[in-house]
Amino acid sequence: MGQAGLKKGNGLSSEPPGQHYDRSLLGYLCVPYEDAKDIVHKGYIASMEWDCRVPPPGHDYCHTSRKEVPYSKTRIEAVERMLAFKDKCKYAQLLEIHKTPDPREYHEDSDRIDDHQLTWSGIRLKEADKQVLHKKFIYDGGFFSRGHCGVPCPFCREQPFINPDPAVPDESLRRRVGVAVFACPAASPGLDELNIPFFLASPCSRERCLVEMQQRQMRLSQGNKRTVYHACGRATANEIQKCGGKFLRGSGGEGGGGIYFAHTPRECWWKAEDDGGYGKGMGAVRRWWAARDEHGWDQNGYAFLECEVMMGRELEASDALYDMTFKNLQHKEGGPYDSVVLDRGHTGYPVPAPPVVKETVDGGWHPRGTLLSTRIEDVNEGRAESTHPGYEFVVYSWDQVLIIRELPHEEIDPPPGW
Repeated sequence: MGQAGLKKGNGLSSEPPGQHYDRSLLGYLCVPYEDAKDIVHKGYIASMEWDCRVPPPGHDYCHTSRKEVPYSKTRIEAVERMLAFKDKCKYAQLLEIHKTPDPREYHEDSDRIDDHQLTWSGIRLKEADKQVLHKKFIYDGGFFSRGHCGVPCPFCREQPFINPDPAVPDESLRRRVGVAVFACPAASPGLDELNIPFFLASPCSRERCLVEMQQRQMRLSQGNKRTVYHACGRATANEIQKCGGKFLRGSGGEGGGGIYFAHTPRECWWKAEDDGGYGKGMGAVRRWWAARDEHGWDQNGYAFLECEVMMGRELEASDALYDMTFKNLQHKEGGPYDSVVLDRGHTGYPVPAPPVVKETVDGGWHPRGTLLSTRIEDVNEGRAESTHPGYEFVVYSWDQVLIIRELPHEEIDPPPGW
């Protein structure tokens, strides 16, 4: 691979299939945008027959000409699957299908989608379902609501142009973070050249903005993808699980208000600041670990998450970028960019394979040529002169992150002596 943890994409489908971090999340159902609200409120109505729309008793329409509910393991696969049958669709929304109902709303409901219902073509409905997948298994994916609109489009920096067509997303889409809407090539004539669906990062329907969002999707799909790490308190990890493995970006940091990742699990020990039961801020992980001999200490108080992040085009920086945002990345000189890589040790680029052992390239923190390592063991054994704080990897949109797994306790790699 050249650099450990780094790989190049070679096509649109960029998410590896596999187990979702939220174990109840079965997969994704992609539907035309104008059908999504109806499905969320009424359930997904399948046909009584294959290859023709025969509504089940009690319904005057159905959402498909199939007897099963189509679903896919990844977001992009779900969109591509729908477009194979509905290539004239302009906008599509992804709905999450869960194996069990949301316990917060259906706390006494023990119903579930069983493994034997899953086929190569979809979910075979039970006889009791009467050809309707109940709405309790379907979620629009939203996990955070913002109380404001009127924010300029991050691409054109103007107020979003909102098409009155109900088949086109409006500005309210920005109020509900986590809802995944994709624009399809049929949405605008200017999208024919790349001819790929793309995540709608802004509800603005100006053609130039749609083209820029499509170009962004191509950069994410074919650009750098890194396996990196994020540590957080158990309460935060539980919230991430409940919302289908999505991250909410922070309010500040060396790279602005983004979603931050470390090169290795070891570096999370001094980078993470979330509350693990012993206060938040710098040293939060160390305080949690130092209490491990105390009564009531929870070894699962901190979660170390291994993630695949679509970095796309990376902005490399050795100085803090406190004012960096998604919008600013699009208009940064030399851009547009999709992510930031911060060189916290002043050891230069390209980013070496982890664990980093590298000489400084300037006199920012140490004299030029000082050999640094992210592992104190290298310093103790004479293989490096001082410690390296590690590179930081920052993205500004939840759609760029896929959680691969939570690390088991034996892989969290605490620094010796802590």
